[in-house]
Amino acid sequence: MPGRRNPGRHLQRARTAPAGGQRCLRWRTHKRRRRVALLHPNRGTGNLPPLAADRTIFNYVATYNDFERRFAAFLDKKASDVLRFAALGTTEQGESGTQFRVDYLKPSGAIGFYHPDWVVVQKSGKSEVNWIIETKGRVWEGTTAKDEAIRDWCERVTEATGKVWRYMRVDQKDFDSFKPSALSDLSKSTSQLSAIAPSN
Repeated sequence: MPGRRNPGRHLQRARTAPAGGQRCLRWRTHKRRRRVALLHPNRGTGNLPPLAADRTIFNYVATYNDFERRFAAFLDKKASDVLRFAALGTTEQGESGTQFRVDYLKPSGAIGFYHPDWVVVQKSGKSEVNWIIETKGRVWEGTTAKDEAIRDWCERVTEATGKVWRYMRVDQKDFDSFKPSALSDLSKSTSQLSAIAPSN
């Protein structure tokens, strides 16, 4: 699209089944015309209008609260080291806008399905780092179990693919306190960072 930086570098999402049979996200670049995000008329967005975005495959990002909207704007407009991103989450119970999920064990012992909020590709020197990011306005029971499950996913996918995958949970109070200008500011500041190096 005219006036956009790097118009050919956007996200595509593909499913594979690496270790454990869980789905893996794989990023590609393509030169297709960008598509407008189609939002389900009944999918709740907290009465927030879609956010126009440049660094994602869609022209718009659906957000469900003010914090998510500010974080999406941060990824798209402010974070100088973010190449591309996609919103994955949903507020719906039992149904998700994406098919990517990680199973985890609930405190009750039941199996839960965790749908992360964001996937982000960060420029780090001459390489790229893939991030799974969870934004939290409040930490609930079971949050730690989800953190552990997605950290394990990142570790195993990194080992299977040789690509760097990391996980970070960004709590609202930390985001507001840090006032980051790059994703690296958050990754250095948050205690929730899980850094996984690729195997040799």
